[in-house]
Amino acid sequence: MLRSVCDTVRAYARSMGIARTVRVLVAPSEMMPATWGLMRPRVLLPPSAHTWQPDRVRLVLVHELS
Repeated sequence: MLRSVCDTVRAYARSMGIARTVRVLVAPSEMMPATWGLMRPRVLLPPSAHTWQPDRVRLVLVHELS
């Protein structure tokens, strides 16, 4: 799952004009998705993200990247 999410993040980041590499991290416990870092952007996802439907992954990633 993480591999496909990373590919999806790259694709959305490019389409949104984000030139930097965005790292995708998985939290050790359940939490809300979060994003931080201007110079080294990161998206933190909960461990349950691997069970999300593709539409939900897309919505969360677009929200976090914006």
